[in-house]
Amino acid sequence: MSSRQANLEQRHRSFILKINSSHRSNVNDRTTDFKVQLGKEVSNFKISRIVLRSLNFLNTQYNINQFNNVLELITGVDGLVSRTITPGQYNLTALIAELQTSFNSVLTNNLTIVQNPIQNTLNFSIDGGDTIQFSSQNSSTMNSVLGITTQEAAATTITTQQTPRLNGLTSVILESQALAPANYHSNGRNRNFLTSIQLASDYGTFSNWENFQAELASHNYAKPRKLDSTIDITLRDQDENIVDIQGQDIELELILYHE
Repeated sequence: MSSRQANLEQRHRSFILKINSSHRSNVNDRTTDFKVQLGKEVSNFKISRIVLRSLNFLNTQYNINQFNNVLELITGVDGLVSRTITPGQYNLTALIAELQTSFNSVLTNNLTIVQNPIQNTLNFSIDGGDTIQFSSQNSSTMNSVLGITTQEAAATTITTQQTPRLNGLTSVILESQALAPANYHSNGRNRNFLTSIQLASDYGTFSNWENFQAELASHNYAKPRKLDSTIDITLRDQDENIVDIQGQDIELELILYHE
């Protein structure tokens, strides 16, 4: 078997397919969005059911990353102002300081951000008699992290609607067109949905998820089918962005039941 293929462990009426992103067909692909070749022996079977047995990787996704590091604010004097924050693992104090420094380097009037000690929401205030407003554009990708859900009226002080969310990667959605074609997540958006799992690993620690229940994280085919010679794997986070673990490999095991 080629070193660039998924590994196969045969069992009675099923086999375990072990996939490591280090075996991906194109080494330039993300380790969380890739394709891997299957051995010829896999294509000999008609598969009726798939179960995710395990998923393992080092959780190195920053809580502020390339998919959520842009904040847009609208002021009465300067109009729409967009700032991009350097990706990293931030606590709230560090993130507030970074945002204030970045915005105040370009704003005419000074911006101050403080956390409400009772509600834990964030207050954005601007001086000089200016007004400020949150942007509701999709390009303001940090909104969900900071707890911004709606665009309220412009004022000298505005408050986020929810508390900041800096806990990073909390769940992953596994997608595969080869394994779950046109199967939709319950949210109606994630196509080729295989399963979703909750994570309990902090940044910098290993996420070792194992399935001890046969009915958990499974997908049944209406009719048994042969698999393509190439399997695609995509991991998305709770915000439906492709997981970015900075090139760290992932390893998953699938139980494939056949006729």
